[in-house]
Amino acid sequence: MSKNLFILRHAKSDWDDSTLDDYDRPLNPRGRMAAPRMGLFLGQESLIPDRILCSTAARAQQTALLTLTALSEQQAAQQPPETLHWPSPIQYLRELYMAKAEEILSILRLQKDTDTCLMIIGHNPGLEKFIDSLCITAEEGLKKKLSEKFPTAGFAKITAPIEKWKDLRFGKAHLENLVYPKDL
Repeated sequence: MSKNLFILRHAKSDWDDSTLDDYDRPLNPRGRMAAPRMGLFLGQESLIPDRILCSTAARAQQTALLTLTALSEQQAAQQPPETLHWPSPIQYLRELYMAKAEEILSILRLQKDTDTCLMIIGHNPGLEKFIDSLCITAEEGLKKKLSEKFPTAGFAKITAPIEKWKDLRFGKAHLENLVYPKDL
């Protein structure tokens, strides 16, 4: 038995309004294009999480909405409505805003074991450090790709050989895939 984890970094945010707090920054035009592209990719690959844990920051919430809308549309176009597994519930967590790797791990270890696949939508540098710390093994070239950069709207697919989320540990998972908007 294993658990799957999808990591999605929020899409590119807008820095034009210097009066906005970092937490309130929305997506810029590039981010509003990248998020749906990632959603289409997820739909094409049938990468559907059981549940989504999303930062409450504006840019993360917008990324979730745009990504999941495109994913939902992709799924609806590919499958009869009675076979759709969408939408996955979204749980917004303030704790994911700028969370460190250890905090992300703690949040995941508290999740329901009935969820075999979770998605996290959050922020760097915590997400990149989390992926690097969690994954002891990786498909060829992925650790190098991750070390170069985990960009905005970057996606990682991870498999952990555990039955219960409480057993998730650093150094105990496998990085299966990294997909960046520029790859699509």
